[in-house]
Amino acid sequence: MDYTLKCGELVDAEKVFDEMPERDVVSWTSMIVGYVKHQCYVKSLKLFKTMVCDGETAPSAYTFSGALGACSGLQALKQGQQVHAHVLASGFLGDDSLVLQNNLLDMYSRSRSVGNARKLFNSMANRGSIAWNEMMSGYLLCDEEVEAFKLFASMVSQGVKPDKFSCAIGTDACAGLASIQQGIQIHAHIIKAGFHRDLVIGNALVDMYAKCGCVEDAKLIFDAMPSADAFFGLP
Repeated sequence: MDYTLKCGELVDAEKVFDEMPERDVVSWTSMIVGYVKHQCYVKSLKLFKTMVCDGETAPSAYTFSGALGACSGLQALKQGQQVHAHVLASGFLGDDSLVLQNNLLDMYSRSRSVGNARKLFNSMANRGSIAWNEMMSGYLLCDEEVEAFKLFASMVSQGVKPDKFSCAIGTDACAGLASIQQGIQIHAHIIKAGFHRDLVIGNALVDMYAKCGCVEDAKLIFDAMPSADAFFGLP
């Protein structure tokens, strides 16, 4: 069944799943995650609910990850909080549960519940760049660019190395604020990290300088960007 899902044969996978005399956690999880991969978020959540109500098979961390992915796709805060409650009851949110914590951050951020996202973020003993990026993205989704930039600055001050996604989010925050001073600071991080040749970063920088009124700087960066043909290896 997992093979058919990977091949994109969702209908065949559903048929196999429905005809199974017994289902273990792997088969339930494969179907729940498969629905998410095919953006069938409602079906994913319905199947998760059936699994929980059935009560014969306990969800795994991967099952919860799939259900949270469905909630993120739907921006369904209420359902996400219900899944969060199941996660807590199952005892999967220890210090080594970074993936699930990141899934929860993504769900709360996409649902524009930054208060809950920040509460979870602050409680995390170990934060990788993904957690920082999810939290900053959540602030941007709620038009809280100041908080997004503050978090980027905090990330740097705490010795966490921003990746290209962190830099793109930070640059977008500066664009929203039309703050050239902070934008230049992030641009310096981008150059130091060697991200300045990245197309996504380049577009973010062009947008930031243009919104800050620095049209000449925006044009210089645009002219220095690799073309789309070069990016895709075309002649």
